[in-house]
Amino acid sequence: MEIKDTKIKNIIKCTAKAAITIEATISLTLFMFVVVFLAGFITAVDKQLSTHIKMNRLAENMAKQMFYIKQVDEITDYSEKLKEYKDKFKENISEMKDTLPESNLIKDDYIDMVYTYDYKLPVLSKTITITQRAKVKDWTGTDMTKDYELVYITKYGNVYHSTKECSHLILYITGTEYGKVGEARNEQGEKYTPCEFCGNKKISDTTTVFITADGNRYHTNLQCSGITRNIIEIDIKEVDNRKPCSSCNGG
Repeated sequence: MEIKDTKIKNIIKCTAKAAITIEATISLTLFMFVVVFLAGFITAVDKQLSTHIKMNRLAENMAKQMFYIKQVDEITDYSEKLKEYKDKFKENISEMKDTLPESNLIKDDYIDMVYTYDYKLPVLSKTITITQRAKVKDWTGTDMTKDYELVYITKYGNVYHSTKECSHLILYITGTEYGKVGEARNEQGEKYTPCEFCGNKKISDTTTVFITADGNRYHTNLQCSGITRNIIEIDIKEVDNRKPCSSCNGG
């Protein structure tokens, strides 16, 4: 009987040791998975940040070059030296545009740069597509001899504001099902149309889309650049058909 008891005890000890070894292996594997995942996430964020800085610098430099070109264009009688400067500015812009492989548009006094690239996740071996954008208004300078009344607008907004701190400039994003977005209306009673950046995807009626009260686009991606609040400072003479904000009275 003592021999059998000893064998049973030895079996129990071996089983306990094996269980501890398995638990340790699983714990170590999970720990390594988390470490690699975090490292991949940090690397992705670092790449996004460095790309964002690079794109903004390029856009600002292109905006400066466009300012000089327009200044030369306004001179009706200029020397060959000025013409050389103008050609050099255009050459610089062309070189900067070629730095990024995506569309770099110069339209409506804006430099609009879009860059799309693939990033491979280290853990899941899955490739994700990342799109980044930099948009800068041309450098136009300011005539200090004129009186300006500055107001604030957003790209898709229909009103202008007298202060950046206006409560209506605070971004409130709500989610709704794609099947119901056709019934939704914004503050001006307008229907929501697809965002030009993320709204062309095929989605089901139950998919959540994102809208804002003062915008007129719906978005399929909460991180879409079109849903971020871009406040633009302009002279009140440039508000066009925009109405004064009911909250800050538009000045």
